[in-house]
Amino acid sequence: MPVFCEKPVARTIEEIYATGANRGAEYIAAAGDVDTASALLTLDDGTLAVVSNTRHKPLRSVEPGATFPGGTPHHFFMDRFTTAYRAEPTAFTEVAAGLRPSPRTVADAVEAGWIAEACTLSLHEHRPVGTEEVRKA
Repeated sequence: MPVFCEKPVARTIEEIYATGANRGAEYIAAAGDVDTASALLTLDDGTLAVVSNTRHKPLRSVEPGATFPGGTPHHFFMDRFTTAYRAEPTAFTEVAAGLRPSPRTVADAVEAGWIAEACTLSLHEHRPVGTEEVRKA
């Protein structure tokens, strides 16, 4: 029988190991970026989380009868996120006009920046990076 938490508990990321590769466009590598990346995150209670991203189209199953993912594949990453890209300026203007509260705080944005810095450092130095390390840098 599954066990569910009654109330979600906010966790912080303590350590990140990020890795990536560029198997596509040369300009991505020339910019010091990757087109496929994964990060292993260690949370403050020891929980592990995995984040995986790619700039490429999703893989297709070669198994007979498999239907996931269905539909026509996207040819450009922005096509995949059109709805979100249209919703963002609407939400921003509604928050700026005082019509609704901001779903995130400035502290949330700063924390996301520290996490991104730790990911970048880990990727380039091929080692785990603690979030406190980048905060002190």
